[in-house]
Amino acid sequence: MHALRSDSVMDLDEELSALTAAHRTRHPADVTLRTSTGSAALSAAGALVLLRVAQEPLANAAQHAPGRPVDPALDHDDTHVTLTVGNSRSGPAPATGFATVNGGHGRTGLRERLVLLGGTVDAGTHDDRRTVTARLPR
Repeated sequence: MHALRSDSVMDLDEELSALTAAHRTRHPADVTLRTSTGSAALSAAGALVLLRVAQEPLANAAQHAPGRPVDPALDHDDTHVTLTVGNSRSGPAPATGFATVNGGHGRTGLRERLVLLGGTVDAGTHDDRRTVTARLPR
């Protein structure tokens, strides 16, 4: 939670681009960020929590589905910004949908932050595809 309070994100699109590039460098996986046109104008707190949301499924994909493609997408419309990160799994999903790769509860904290900002988060597995979707009002 300290990192959520002390960091700042200047441009969410740029930060997500850097995050996905770093993931590609560290892990032998295809990671393609898709963003809708325009700007994902959010508060600094909103941009930071969406960046943290993106980090969690990328870390889980590296551990639970190494080498599998990951497809983060940032979409924005007049009222909301939506971040979706999905990947196919090589094995079963983690025992709890909101536990971190090291057994913590990172997504639980992120869910709480999103709720405080009026947002939502959903995570689940369907047809061997794990998806995390976070949505925040502008």
